[in-house]
Amino acid sequence: MSTQAGTTDQSVAGVFGRAAATFGGMGNFSHFGERLVVHAQVDEGDCVLDVATGRGANAFSAAKRAGARGRVIGVDIASEMLEETAKELASGSWPTIELRQMDAEHLEYSDASFDCVLCGFALWPATAHAQARVGGRAVVQ
Repeated sequence: MSTQAGTTDQSVAGVFGRAAATFGGMGNFSHFGERLVVHAQVDEGDCVLDVATGRGANAFSAAKRAGARGRVIGVDIASEMLEETAKELASGSWPTIELRQMDAEHLEYSDASFDCVLCGFALWPATAHAQARVGGRAVVQ
């Protein structure tokens, strides 16, 4: 990764990290998460990757649709966002959701690891290829 890309990644992580505590929980974006998951046709038992998961609106909605046989992994570059989302995970029964800090441009998954890749409000051109590589259906809003 070039120095410029690393600086940009740190800047993005910093902005969203500072906003995490006041960003609002999944409630602020749950409507959009539910719509994206329906549009993506997430089914019972699907393995879903939510890129730039933020406070988890897409991840929580996907977990509801994928059910107990499904699996949802939410990745975000901002550790503070993941910490806030983890608090919401702890307050409910969400055993099928896993959170990981990861740069969307460098997803640490093999090709075709997921049935579906979601990304809400955070698509940058450099991440599109990586999302398509790891998932069967890449759906963004």
